[in-house]
Amino acid sequence: MKLILENWHKFINEATGAKPRLIFLVGPPAVGKSEWIKKNMTGDSVVLSRDDIVEKVAKESGVGTYDDMYKQPPAEILPTPLPEPKDQQAIKQYLASLQAIADKFNNENPEETKQFGLVKPFTVENYIKALTPRTEVALVDDKGKQQMGWGVKMLTPRGEQNFIPLYYPKIQTANEAIRKQFEEARAASARDTKDIIIDMVNMSPDERAGHRLEIAKAISEGPVEGIEKAQQIVDDKFDQQAYVFANNLEGWSAQEKEKIKQSAELRAKEIAAEPGRSKTIPVSAYDRFFGEYAAPSQAEGYSTIKAVGIPALTPERGF
Repeated sequence: MKLILENWHKFINEATGAKPRLIFLVGPPAVGKSEWIKKNMTGDSVVLSRDDIVEKVAKESGVGTYDDMYKQPPAEILPTPLPEPKDQQAIKQYLASLQAIADKFNNENPEETKQFGLVKPFTVENYIKALTPRTEVALVDDKGKQQMGWGVKMLTPRGEQNFIPLYYPKIQTANEAIRKQFEEARAASARDTKDIIIDMVNMSPDERAGHRLEIAKAISEGPVEGIEKAQQIVDDKFDQQAYVFANNLEGWSAQEKEKIKQSAELRAKEIAAEPGRSKTIPVSAYDRFFGEYAAPSQAEGYSTIKAVGIPALTPERGF
């Protein structure tokens, strides 16, 4: 039945000359993206949401909740400054020095390590991948497959340490499952003929380009050389559209930013009231999201770029 439906979608699209849409929802958490989807996307489409997978895997793996998936050792225990990703020898020496720090932390925090596993330093490879932009190749594995960067920032916009090259093994294993499930869902949707909705923050051009690159690789069933080539492949198959969850494409006023943070706090309380759930987005994360925002542009290949307001800020919710 699934194959019949897929062939039917393909036939309709080819007969009408219509392309499926690749829709980027642009905006931080708690602005009302999921509710907007329910009200505006009534057709047959695929919604790609990493958060949904995070909650599912957190529960299934025994890690706990959404919040537990982002548990990290405190930045204060790290020696600073951290080496840059291009200096592999310095990285190797730095990570070796972290073993004693990890051992001390594990001895002093038995409850945490019982739940999440004994803290360990990153590998050199993961250190490099973490700090490499999403749109750049960090490494090539032994099978010749490109390993793209994760796009982690070394510091927060306020200058605080954001990158912590220590990890809990149980959380890392769960995150690997999340990454695999999301990548498989994105690749499968890229090869389908349905509309795709990327329900993530998508605030920066690099983040949006990273999705295009992976979608292009799935369509081509192989490596893609460069962002321009990826965009060409995506444009050939999809009608790209961007919807920004703000009152204008310039972004959010200071007052709107504060209200969105309040909306996030309210949403966190609503979720926490449900058994076995929690989802708290720290204020520092919102500062990073807002700091990364760059309006979608026609140069990225969009046929439609539209500001749709902030659906979550309603009188019913106290805004």
